[in-house]
Amino acid sequence: MSGFDRIEQSLPFSRSLLAGTALTVVMASTAAPALAQSQQQPTQMPAVTSEAEQPYQQYKTERLQSNKYTEPLLETPQSFVVIPRVLLDEQNVTTVDQALRNVPGITIGGGEGGGAQGSQYRIRGQAGANDTYVDGIRDTFTRFGTDAFNLEGIEVGKGGSGTYNGRGTTGGFINQVSKQARLENFYAGGLSFGTDWTKRATADVNHELGFWNGAVRLNAVVHENEVAERDDVDANRWGIAPTIAFGIGTADRLNISLFHLSENKIYDYGQPTITGRRAPVDRSNSYMFKDLNTDETDSTALTAKYEHDFDDMATLRSVGRYSYNTRYAIVTPPRNGNIAANTVTHNPTGRDIESTLLINQTDIVTRFKSEGGQVGLTLNGGFEVSRESYDTQSLSFAPTAPVDRLFNPNTGLAYFPAVNLGNLSETLAHGTAGFGFGTLSFGDYLDFIGGARVDRYNTHTSVFAAGTQPASTAKRTDVEPSYKLGVVGKPVDYGSIYFTYSTSFNPSAEEVAITTGTDTTPPETNSTYEFGTKWEVLDRKLALTGAVFWIDKNNARSGTDPITGDTANLGKTRTKGAELGATGYVMENWQVFANYSYLNAKILESANAAEVGKNVNNVPRHAFSIWSTYDTPFYGIQVGAGVQFVGHRHLTNANTGLEDGAYAIFDAMVSYPITDNIKVQLNGYNLSNTDYIASAHAGGAHYIPGAGRSAILSTAFKF
Repeated sequence: MSGFDRIEQSLPFSRSLLAGTALTVVMASTAAPALAQSQQQPTQMPAVTSEAEQPYQQYKTERLQSNKYTEPLLETPQSFVVIPRVLLDEQNVTTVDQALRNVPGITIGGGEGGGAQGSQYRIRGQAGANDTYVDGIRDTFTRFGTDAFNLEGIEVGKGGSGTYNGRGTTGGFINQVSKQARLENFYAGGLSFGTDWTKRATADVNHELGFWNGAVRLNAVVHENEVAERDDVDANRWGIAPTIAFGIGTADRLNISLFHLSENKIYDYGQPTITGRRAPVDRSNSYMFKDLNTDETDSTALTAKYEHDFDDMATLRSVGRYSYNTRYAIVTPPRNGNIAANTVTHNPTGRDIESTLLINQTDIVTRFKSEGGQVGLTLNGGFEVSRESYDTQSLSFAPTAPVDRLFNPNTGLAYFPAVNLGNLSETLAHGTAGFGFGTLSFGDYLDFIGGARVDRYNTHTSVFAAGTQPASTAKRTDVEPSYKLGVVGKPVDYGSIYFTYSTSFNPSAEEVAITTGTDTTPPETNSTYEFGTKWEVLDRKLALTGAVFWIDKNNARSGTDPITGDTANLGKTRTKGAELGATGYVMENWQVFANYSYLNAKILESANAAEVGKNVNNVPRHAFSIWSTYDTPFYGIQVGAGVQFVGHRHLTNANTGLEDGAYAIFDAMVSYPITDNIKVQLNGYNLSNTDYIASAHAGGAHYIPGAGRSAILSTAFKF
């Protein structure tokens, strides 16, 4: 491997990471020196230049970022897919949604009709829009599709995770890992140019301070693009993320980071369904007012993390964050498509949103060994406190929007309406939680895992009509426990077999706001059972995983209470599934990142008889993703290729109307090192120009076609 290849894998190049990030600095893996030891004796190949980066520089990852997962992935009784930054660099990924195509079992729905509300994730067939995190702290604003310039990798946990994360996380969670300052000096960055007017510039500078084992790091990005074969859909954004750290590599460590990202784009609300089917129009057709529609977001976050190693047996960690986010969005969902009359109606709607989050997580990890070391006990205990606000001003428009043509729409139609203020909704939520986990190990052969968490979640929403006292108020307090039990057998040091049982809950105020129709609705409760196995083969350079599972949502929200008229819990769903994964080196110069998911998600009970026995919407039965690269022996050239396959899926719970057939998307890459410090890379996306539905409105009223064929040429440098 050339010197440039090693440099590339040790530093974030411009094409870098994922998206939707709202920062922090925490690359802290687990506490305790056990992690440092694992980093000093890596099993990945080839060697990398920085211990701090190692977990995200090869496809195969050893450990997770969170202190709550105290053991290596091989010995953790839960399914994980960790997307490392090196893979995201190879794919030239810039958004989280783009990165998550590597994780079958996750599907994405479109924003809701009442206003653009971001990506609606489903994980293992369960709603997961609220299950997004940055460095282990809940940060739902990231689902609005922000840039990934300040991230090292994405950790996707599968299965019930309420014990670790609190409310939600029934199907799993998505954790974005931020970049951090470290003890070295470098200057890195890159430029990208592509089809559809794609332009991107990044900078990444790190410098040692020379005192207190300190360093500073600055990441920045400027980006703009249109979307292949989607008319008048574009995005422009810029971001900056400075970080300062002290005590790197010592027993006392302090990291302080600031993050800001501003984005202005046109939110794509796609095309209308007609009699429950895709409209027979070209996928480039857009139905909007390009002079009216807008999606302006600003996100700012300040994060501080302190860690202290008391000795070789205990580590304290405390992380605090304050974030302030605004969003002004005007969207135009297309409706009432009429083939015979060649017409479609516009229904512009909008929201002005302001949200804040103040949160702290504090925990301590302790490790004990019996005399002789045959019995070990690892304990993690702590608490979390949070305060969230979420204020939404609804917008309406007058006069009524003009009718457009279905087959040849005009996004430049003259429409300059008055913007009227509707109801103002103000929500304040407080959360407190205490948690504890333990792993009891008997030699190198058997682990017992247990954990519990209790959450108290209180939320209060007031709705004001313009210029009046509150038109309505709603409040609710839920106190809910979550549990996890597991056992891990290790017949050999490179393999494990496990079983785990976990619970989770979904309160009616899961996404902070509550209404007078849900303030008496109790939380949904869920149980997850998973049996799996993990193996590290080929001299522990290739990780193989497999799991079967089922998830019962015991009292899904469905129907209304006959006395109160509020939403009732009259439903039940069950998801049965299986997953397979292969990550790492197949040969010395050949890496593979492959995952397969089988999901059979059924509605067992519902207040709507038409849904009983049907498939849960937007959950494909089969899905797989493969990405593979090969370092050729010719001039340091690297080639890569991949495919993402998504099976047939219904997009309504009644399984009537809008649906999407199976499709496959093919991508490819080739890179060439001009010097040891500069390289160029060409990426091609959707090479077969497949026409597919990328996401859809939950009710099936509109859908967003996927992007067509595109390409990006990029160059990256590091000195």
